[in-house]
Amino acid sequence: MKKTFGILAAALAAVVLAGCSNIRATNNFNGQGLTTTPNQPIAHINAKISGCYIFWFMPLWSGSEESVGSPSFFSNNVTVKNTVGILTERAKSYNATKVVDLQSTWQVKDLWIMPPFLICIKECQASGNAVK
Repeated sequence: MKKTFGILAAALAAVVLAGCSNIRATNNFNGQGLTTTPNQPIAHINAKISGCYIFWFMPLWSGSEESVGSPSFFSNNVTVKNTVGILTERAKSYNATKVVDLQSTWQVKDLWIMPPFLICIKECQASGNAVK
């Protein structure tokens, strides 16, 4: 009974912590340039949105693209479009005129505690260099 409770508690914790969005930036370049063009580097920005889904396509909750750091329930926010959107929005808030070297990744991870495809975590990340 204790083992079952422990497994269920671990599964619940993994699911609850799965839906989030965050964005991080740095402007510490140690005097190095970011591009081969004469643009002024402002920040390197990394954005991430993840979420919990049933059967790969039914969203339970995910990170919000409108309010970074807040959850969004029953909406499919884990997309490249939304992740790049929050990245470029942050770049714009730094008065950047461009984002260069933009890269994105998108992946699905099954929870090993559950049967495959029952509950999965989707994650999308994007990073780029904000320049003037």
